[in-house]
Amino acid sequence: MSTTEFYVHKIQKNDTLLSVTKRLQIHPVDLKYFHNERCKVSERIIFDHLEGINHLFVPINFNSTLSRNKERSNERPTQFFDQNFYKKEYQVTEIYNDNCQKLELVSYTISLDFKEIDNKNILAYNRKEFRRNGEIPDEKLYHLAYKIQQSIFPLQFVINEKGSLISIFEPEKLIENFKIKRKEIEADFIGNLTEKYLNTFEYNLTNKDYLLNQFTSSLLFQVLFMNREVFQTENNFLKKFYLVPNSFAVNCECNVSYYHFEKDVSTIINVKTIDNYNFENILNGIKSDKESENTSFYAELLFEYQTDKLTKQLLKANAEIQLYDNEKLYTIYKLILK
Repeated sequence: MSTTEFYVHKIQKNDTLLSVTKRLQIHPVDLKYFHNERCKVSERIIFDHLEGINHLFVPINFNSTLSRNKERSNERPTQFFDQNFYKKEYQVTEIYNDNCQKLELVSYTISLDFKEIDNKNILAYNRKEFRRNGEIPDEKLYHLAYKIQQSIFPLQFVINEKGSLISIFEPEKLIENFKIKRKEIEADFIGNLTEKYLNTFEYNLTNKDYLLNQFTSSLLFQVLFMNREVFQTENNFLKKFYLVPNSFAVNCECNVSYYHFEKDVSTIINVKTIDNYNFENILNGIKSDKESENTSFYAELLFEYQTDKLTKQLLKANAEIQLYDNEKLYTIYKLILK
């Protein structure tokens, strides 16, 4: 082994392993391991007091486990919200496979515009270029829904310091804007069905919690606005996830793994439900205070993020929800973001 990889440190009176490593700014475990690999058997560090040892082999530019972990941590996004984490636009593809038989694919483009208002992080979210199985839907109801959607978009949300959505921004203005544009919609779409649809939509706008849940319960928003601590944790953790849009969140156990490549980092989160829930209640969004004791329902989720090492920007993401009932796979729901 080349002598340029280390130097010999002479032990002084009253030196201990802890005092030496503190002076040299190296972890005791790392120094002990490094020295013992290179010294004679009689000179190995056994005790921290270093009695009987005259010198230590000290590494030059040694990259300890602690420093390596810190370097790798710095290659991943921080645990705090940063608007530069996001690109301006993403292409989204959702694949829904019911009982592994009926396959439906939808795609669209989303835009994300951030600004700060009154010390709050505000997101302006928009969606466009919707396709179902590669084509623009031709149904009258779709065009009505699209027109209504455009009347309130871009939709603005408040984001907390950890990157999670916490509320609709200025919901009162949202309702006012819709009432103004409703007249234009009614001019293009007439009939009792249109009036009923518009009345229901306007009523739902007045329920801020319901409106927020419509977005936060979607797989897309769970991917985009995952608590940023997942990029910096080293331990398993518990978190609530939505398995079905417009339903309720359930308790899950999560495991995070990081894979560092030349230019990017892959963060993979494996998730599994830990409580007993009634399958029908999950699908219908009915939350019961009493958990089902004899249920055979469970779910597995997967989230994968690819982030740039230098900019820490989200390049692309994949997510998947698998619902099982009676040990059989009931539904697979996938999302691709790039």
